[in-house]
Amino acid sequence: MRRLPLPLLFACWLVSSACGQDTGPDGQVDGYSLLKNASPLVGWVSFEEGLARADSSGKKVLVDIFSPTCGWCRKMQQEAYTSTDVLDYVDTHFETARLDIDVLDDSLSYKDMKLSSGHLAYGFGATGTPTTVFLTPTGDYITRLPGYAPTNDFLVVLKYIATDAFLNQSFEDFVAAEGGAQSSGQ
Repeated sequence: MRRLPLPLLFACWLVSSACGQDTGPDGQVDGYSLLKNASPLVGWVSFEEGLARADSSGKKVLVDIFSPTCGWCRKMQQEAYTSTDVLDYVDTHFETARLDIDVLDDSLSYKDMKLSSGHLAYGFGATGTPTTVFLTPTGDYITRLPGYAPTNDFLVVLKYIATDAFLNQSFEDFVAAEGGAQSSGQ
C-alpha cells in the first residue's frame, strides 16, 4: 500500500472537509476558519477580550482550549456548540473565549503575567484538547472539563458552574438533584 506524504494527505483532508462550509466571499474555502473548527453560532472572542467582557457583564468565562488539528474539538464544536439548549445557556450565563494550545509565539496578559496561548492553556491544566476552562468574572480559575463532552452532559456541567452549585455541592450530588428535578417534572 502506498502512503501519501503528510502535506498531501492534509491537503486532501482540508479539501474534503470543506465541502459546503467556511467559504469566503469569492467562494474559496477559508482555511483559517476551517482549521479553527469554531462553531459560527458561538460568539468566540480572544481570551483577553473574553475577560474584559466578563469584567463588564459579571458573567463567568468559558474558555475553549483547542487545537486546529483536533478531531474531538471539531466534534465538540459541531455537536455541543450547535445545540440550541447549549447556545442559549452559554449566551445567558457565560462570556466565551478560545485559546489555541498550539500557539506559543503570541503574548497574552493574565493576572499580571505575560504568557503565550499554549503556556496559558497548560497553566490552566490542559494537557490535551478539547479542554473547557471556567473562570469567574474577574478571571479567577474555577475548574476545567478535560476532553469531549456529549451535549446533554455538557449542559449539566454548564448549569453546575453557572448556578454556583460547585461552591457548596459535589458534582455527583448536583447531578442526582438535577435528575430528580427532571424526573419529577420540576
